[in-house]
Amino acid sequence: IEDTDYVITVTGQEDQNVLISLLAKALGVKRVLTRINKTSYLPLVSAIGLDITVSPALSVISALLKRMFQRKVLSVMPLGEDLQAVEVITTSVSDMIEKPLRKLKFPKDSIVGAIVRGKEVIIPSGETVILPGDRVIIFSSTEAVSKVEKIWH
Repeated sequence: IEDTDYVITVTGQEDQNVLISLLAKALGVKRVLTRINKTSYLPLVSAIGLDITVSPALSVISALLKRMFQRKVLSVMPLGEDLQAVEVITTSVSDMIEKPLRKLKFPKDSIVGAIVRGKEVIIPSGETVILPGDRVIIFSSTEAVSKVEKIWH
């Protein structure tokens, strides 16, 4: 098994997926992909050394949001029980561009955590301006995610 490049665990049993993946890593498998249903487990699974996790529920939510918001929402990732990271891409017609962040009205319990502009990652201040084509990472409570997505529509 130590010569195996990948192990993929996608049984319907979360605990089995995690245990099989951990065993595979311990036996020398280079990379493992683990199916996780409970999104609250994602940070833990990453912390114990599993390489790639897949959440069917999160995949469905992300796909629906992309479709609903005309592909402006690139991804939504849970970071804890009540914290989500939402990645959006700006367009030239967005109301959010070319204004300092301090002048924009973001929903309560949300904050712009980073802006990716080309190969540059920007940790924003109130004076930072979002430009067309920027990928914006917003941290938000689960409750505020739908409001965050609406401001990018």
